[in-house]
This record gives sequence, C-alpha cells and structure tokens, in this order.
Amino acid sequence: MAFTVGSIAAKDGAAATVGGGLLAADVAGGGVGPWFLYHGLVDGVAGSNKAQVTSANALKTDVSAVPADPFGANADAASATGSVSAKLRAIATALGTTALDLGVGTGGTRTLRVAMDSGQLDPVVAHDAVDSGNPYKQGFKATTSLAGLTLVANADRTDAFSGIDGVQITRPHCNLEDIVTNVVTCTAGANTSGIAAQGAGVKFYLTDVMIVNTGTTGGRLPINDGSGGTTKANVPFPAGAGTVKSFAVPVPFTANTAVFVDPTGSDDIIVTLIGFKSKV
Repeated sequence: MAFTVGSIAAKDGAAATVGGGLLAADVAGGGVGPWFLYHGLVDGVAGSNKAQVTSANALKTDVSAVPADPFGANADAASATGSVSAKLRAIATALGTTALDLGVGTGGTRTLRVAMDSGQLDPVVAHDAVDSGNPYKQGFKATTSLAGLTLVANADRTDAFSGIDGVQITRPHCNLEDIVTNVVTCTAGANTSGIAAQGAGVKFYLTDVMIVNTGTTGGRLPINDGSGGTTKANVPFPAGAGTVKSFAVPVPFTANTAVFVDPTGSDDIIVTLIGFKSKV
C-alpha cells in the first residue's frame, strides 16, 4: 500500500491561506486521500511555528454566511445559513416564546417553568358565548376544623379550604377579624354611643340589632349616623320583651363616625349592635 505525507492548508476568516495547516498521511498514495490526520498546526504567520491570530489573520467558525443581524430576517431554524444563536431564537419562537425560562434553582434542584400561551387554554369561551369544552377545575384543601389551622402572616399567600365533603368554606361580609360588636344600656331620650368610630377611612356596617326591654313601656330605637346625625334605622320594641332584627343588606355608616342610639318610650333597655368594619 502506498503511503505519502501531505498537508492541508489553513484558512483565515477571509478564506486567505495562512501559515501552517494540517499535516496528514495519504493512505491511498494518490494525493487525493483518504487522509489520516496525525498532526495539525494553525499558524497565523507564514514560516513560523507558532499560532499568532491578529485582526489581519482572524480565525472563526462560520455556518456559511452569518447574517448581519443574527436575530433578524435570517433567524430561521430550517435555513442553511444563519448563526447558531439565530437558529436557537427561531426554535424558541416556534415554541411560543422569545425567551426560554430555565426556572429557578441550580443543578438537580432546578424547578423548570412551562411556557403557556393563554390562547391554548381550553376552553377559550368568551362571555355570553355558547358554552363548550371541559372547564378547568379549581381545587381546595379539605379540613375538618378551621380552628386547627396554622395562621399565615398578613399579605402572605394562602390555600383555599373546603370541608371534607368538598364544599367551599365561606363567610358572609367580612373576615372574622373585622367583626365589631358592642352592648350598651340606655334610657329614653338618652343619646348613647353604641359603636365607636373605627378610624380614618373606615366605615361601620350594621348587620344585627338585639333589644331587651325590661320596662313596662314599648318604644322604638333610632340608630343614628353620629350624635344627632341621620337616622339609618328605626327598630321597634314591645313592653317587657325584646326584639331581634337582622338586615339582609348591611346598613352603612359614615367613615370614622360613631353610631349612636336614642330610644323613645321605655326607661330601661339593653341594646346589642353587631356588624363589621370596611374601607369600602
């Protein structure tokens, strides 16, 4: 078998021949290969045994013709031209996002995020359109006792809870922390504060009134927005008995204003006011 040694010239970024190259053995001996590479040298200066790469003798790897804007018109994953970065961008775009989110964490603890186009959600049904598809389910955490739950800090995210039968647990009107109650004893013609002002910008909403009349005369209980203010409700009560009144729609009072009661008739009644506070 013939065996000759030849060289393959090295090229710079402008396709000009530079010193050095690839030293190879032509195993067929015909000068055209196949070649067996056994030594390689890239030399930026002819006649010198060192690699010297300068602006005049630049080395680079190219696909074929890198576009002027690798993120622009030639950013096509199927194109024969264009940089690797352009192709990656094109793939990301085809996946529905122009930025691949690698998630959070490092190494084996990394939590990956999944990019989702809102248009892919099923069903995409507009308001008042004919219903179709299968709706997404909303889940809750089942509990046998709210009293046994660990409280979270204010403004933290929290789970939604249901009973073990899956029915969502709700409360009317407010959180338990915003319930406001008070009990006062008053007589006829005595303008009495029933609920204190709740602070700047905070309103009181009345939901329930209980009246116990120990006197022998019936009457009515005006509930006023402030001392001598607008009467928001009038609740009658009989002699020697009581009244319980619940409002289907909570009665609002002016922000940061006390609620006053001013009974007529009986000389001795006990009033319980129940409601909640809110900035709305």
